[in-house]
Amino acid sequence: MGSFREQFIRTESTLARHQAAIKERFIDALNAGLSHLSEEELLKIPDELRSDVRSFMAEVTRVGGPEGSVHATVSEMSVGEAQIMVDKFLSLSYQVQQLPRK
Repeated sequence: MGSFREQFIRTESTLARHQAAIKERFIDALNAGLSHLSEEELLKIPDELRSDVRSFMAEVTRVGGPEGSVHATVSEMSVGEAQIMVDKFLSLSYQVQQLPRK
C-alpha cells in the first residue's frame, strides 16, 4: 500500500512514463497508485481535498465490469474525456503535494 502521498506520486509517475495511449496509461496509472489508497490513508487527507478525491474516484470507477471498474470506466471514455480526467487527477496531485508535512 503506502501513504496517500506515495499513491499520488506512484500514479503520476506511471502516467508520465507509460508508453501507451492516454486511456491505457491512465488505467495503468490508477491501478498502480490510487486504486491502492486505503481508507485509513484517505482519512489523513484534509476534509475538502478528501471529498474531491472521493468524487474523482467515483468518476473513474462508475462502471463495473469483469475487468475492474477503473478499466471498464476509462475504456468507455472518449480520448477527450480521459484527458479531462487526467487533468483533474493532476490538479488533485498538485494539491496533495502542497499539503504541509507533519
